[in-house]
Amino acid sequence: NCTTNPECDDSNPCTDDACAPSGCLHVPNAAPCDDGDACSTGDRCAAGACAGTGMLVCDDGDLCTSDVCVPAVGCEHAAAPRPICFAAGAAKIRVRDRAPDAGDQLVWSWRSGASLAPSVFGDPGAATRYALCVFDRVAGVPEAAAALGLPPGTGWERRPGGWVYRDRSGAADGVRTVSLQAGVKGGRISLTAKGAGVPLPVARHPYRLFGQDPVLTLQLVRDDGTCWESSFGPATNRWHVATRF
Repeated sequence: NCTTNPECDDSNPCTDDACAPSGCLHVPNAAPCDDGDACSTGDRCAAGACAGTGMLVCDDGDLCTSDVCVPAVGCEHAAAPRPICFAAGAAKIRVRDRAPDAGDQLVWSWRSGASLAPSVFGDPGAATRYALCVFDRVAGVPEAAAALGLPPGTGWERRPGGWVYRDRSGAADGVRTVSLQAGVKGGRISLTAKGAGVPLPVARHPYRLFGQDPVLTLQLVRDDGTCWESSFGPATNRWHVATRF
């Protein structure tokens, strides 16, 4: 039994509460609500409960971040290597930080003996984006050291078994040449960036460019998440100072 509407309040925002001759009524409504999940969107009441009608899209457009949604806080964009990539059988890296910056240089090559199909590279001549992501580690914790973006379209040319990119101006983060080569006997990738436009990292120490604790990791990442990886530990270094690696 009840005498007034407030007596029937069930503290549920998804019901309209009223006092009727037969007793309290709790009629489901379709009011906007908050389900407490930061990853849901369009929260609305249905059948007496609050629920999202969509999911938050966390893609920040940066191929060098891992984008996830955490229900308690929402989108997070972690600068960390992707967990699964094509691993290198052999790889090399060369970095030069010179003054003036026109002499800056980053050269990376990747090679694997495992069979690689040309289709894995997509179509950078039309729409496939790439980024070379450089991840340093300090006390085992990864952090972004540098990122070089490669837009699709102009500069890319299809070749037997893969693609070649050329831009003498280095308009895309100083990248001058890229070669993506696939085959049944293995794949080969190389990238050369030169000049003031290369986003080189700031030296971690007065005498060392990277922390490399325990490794430096480079990943060439395609916009569908496919990636090619190589890691370099201190034992592989031929030279490592603040301006040269």
